[in-house]
Amino acid sequence: MENSICKNAQGNWEMPLPFCSHNQSMPNNRGYALKRLNSLLQTLKRKPKMGKDYFDFMAKVLDKGHAVLIPPEEISPCKVTGRIWYLLHVVYTVQVEDIGPKIRV
Repeated sequence: MENSICKNAQGNWEMPLPFCSHNQSMPNNRGYALKRLNSLLQTLKRKPKMGKDYFDFMAKVLDKGHAVLIPPEEISPCKVTGRIWYLLHVVYTVQVEDIGPKIRV
């Protein structure tokens, strides 16, 4: 892992995931991730301020290059079976001091 740490073109540090094997197979969590996404979307419909905060936060993450959108054709299950893990998010907390929301992904 130490030999693979480097800075990318945007100046962010990158390092490989700490799997023991490059051929590590992961369970398919797509169904669960979609269920969580649908739940999040329902919440954001009920709470417009939370929706605005969430989309503003995600725009900043993408603008800074901390995350990138992957084209659907690159994650086709038939191409990468066992190599996809969908990240679940979001944690949203309103600060007591009223300095704005705290969002973690």
